[in-house]
This record gives sequence, C-alpha cells and structure tokens, in this order.
Amino acid sequence: MITIDTKGLAAFLKDLGEKIEKGFDTKNAVTESARLVASLIRRRTKAGLDADVKPFTPYKRGKKGGRVDLDASGEMLGAIEVRVVSDTEAMVGIFDPVQQRKAIVHQLGLGKMPVRRFFGVSRSDVNTLSAIERIFVREMNKAAEKV
Repeated sequence: MITIDTKGLAAFLKDLGEKIEKGFDTKNAVTESARLVASLIRRRTKAGLDADVKPFTPYKRGKKGGRVDLDASGEMLGAIEVRVVSDTEAMVGIFDPVQQRKAIVHQLGLGKMPVRRFFGVSRSDVNTLSAIERIFVREMNKAAEKV
C-alpha cells in the first residue's frame, strides 16, 4: 500500500499564496492601469476616433467645419481624471459638473447632438489592454521575487 500525504504541500502552497498576495502592490497596478485608460481616451478622442476606433459623426455642413475631435477648448478632455478609491479600485471619469455635462451630451447624443461615444474602452484597444495585463504580470513577478 502506498499512502500519499499532501498536507505539507497544501500548507506550503497556502503560505506561498499568502506571501505573494501580501507582496502584490494592487494599488500601484490599479492606479497605473487607470492612468493608461485615461490617456487612451484622451489620445484616441483627439485623433477624432470614438471608443470603437471609428471616426466621429462629422459636424453639419457650415457648422464649425473640420475634423471632430471633441477638443474645441481642451477643457472637457482635460477634465478626465483618475481617482484611486482603494487598494483595489480606481475610477477614470470627468468629475467637474460642467465638463461632465458636456461629456454626457456627446456620449449619449442628447438634444441635437449626434452620439459621439468617446468615453470607454473596447476590444479594439488591444495595445492598452495588453499594457494593463503587463502591469499586473510585472507586479506579480515583483511579489514572487519577495518570497
């Protein structure tokens, strides 16, 4: 008869997991990821592209003219902020009420404004999503090195 006792291995793995969890800087990973998302939204919008990386609905003829980039004054896109809520949560948003209203009008297409959905991340944002994944892998590796 062969008896296999994994109690020692289970205890070791539990201890290892706890050490890695304590060494993982979630706040740094979440904050850095949120900053990447905010930067993505600003950069893509200034390029005249919506959250699906499609050009914004053009202005009506005779109105404003030129490429639509939602950056006429720079105030709305400049108001995009990152707020760290906890060690595991950060928010990307526009918290200034005036700029928030402008963003909502564009995002939802209220009144006579066409929908110009600029605020968001989509599957087409592969580079940013991959960069976020690399942030978490980097932090995991740093935590593992401390063990």
